[in-house]
This record gives sequence, structure tokens and C-alpha cells, in this order.
Amino acid sequence: MTSLGEVLSNLMKDLGWPGLLIAMFLIFLVDAAILPALPEVFIIAFYVQYGILGVEPLPWAIALLMLAVAGEISGNGIIYTVSNKFLVERKRMPKLIDKAIRGWANFLVVRGERVILVNRFAPAIPLIGIFIAVCKWNVRKSFTYIILGSLVKYSLLLALVGYLNVVYDPQVAQWLTLGAVVVIVVLSVIAAVIRRRRLRKSAVLSEKT
Repeated sequence: MTSLGEVLSNLMKDLGWPGLLIAMFLIFLVDAAILPALPEVFIIAFYVQYGILGVEPLPWAIALLMLAVAGEISGNGIIYTVSNKFLVERKRMPKLIDKAIRGWANFLVVRGERVILVNRFAPAIPLIGIFIAVCKWNVRKSFTYIILGSLVKYSLLLALVGYLNVVYDPQVAQWLTLGAVVVIVVLSVIAAVIRRRRLRKSAVLSEKT
């Protein structure tokens, strides 16, 4: 049976570790600025390549973590700058979008910049940079939460895969880790859906009363 590592190594053998780090950065940038790119899957998939790449697991995990955080900062920074400079400041943001963003931000139980931390584990808002611009959240605080949330979430994921690689055979550990990541992503989506339904239900009840 072909292992996950063998599949990935065949796909990425020409990239080497510099190419994988660049890819890690770009994946997180796209996920933050444009559309969901399942970064949880990629950071784990890239991590398990340390043996093939001939690098030590701990420095490799730290390098991936730093590039992931850099991608998060860059992606959110780009979308914040573009939306703030060209739409919000010039008052060109479509009223329908502006109203929808403000309404959703006010609809959440956790409000303001703190929702960024909650969003790491129970996604409630996409494209955080636009929310920062439209809702006029404190930029320094918002990006501090982006950094902290990213560090905590992806450190835990990397610690999990590192633990599994110590306890289990590397091939088994790779598949267990991928399965764990899929479960985490699915649970996050389910938590977000349940959370949104409860918020909508509470809003309907408050309107009736």
C-alpha cells in the first residue's frame, strides 16, 4: 500500500524545502485573502515531508509555522489595505455589502476584534481583512489576534502530528494525522453552522419579543 509520504513526495519532489516553504506561504495568503484553501491539510502534509527532505522535524515545524503566520498576515493585510484604501475611505463600498458586513458583525455573540480568535476554531466570518476595514476595528489589535490565533491553532496541529509520529509507525502516523485534520475541519464547519443557526434563532426570538 502506497503511503501518504510516498504520494506527496512524488508530487513535490522537485520543489525541495525552499519550494515547500514558498508554497506554504502562498497557500495561507490565498486562504486569508481570496478563498478557503484548507491550510490545515497542507501544513500537516508538508510537515510529514521532513524525512524525505533531510531536515530535522522541530526546525521544519517551526519554519512551516512561521511561513503560515506570515501568509496569514500578508493575506489579511492585502485585503484590508485594498478594501480600506479603495472602498471604505473613498466611500465606494457597495451599500448592500457594507450593510451585510456590519449586520453580521453585530449579530455575533462575540463582537469586535475578539471574534478573530473565535474564528480560528469555529469559523464565523470569511475574509477578515474586509471586516477590519468596514467595521473599523483596531488594526493593531486585530492583527495581534490574527497572529496569536494562527500560532495557537497551527502549533497544536503540528504538535499532534509530531506526537503521532513518535508513538506510531511513520506511515500509520501520516494517515492518522490526515484523518485527524479532516475531522478537525469538519467539526469546525459543523460548529460554525450550529453557531449561526443559534444566532439566527435568538435574533428571531428577540424580534418577536
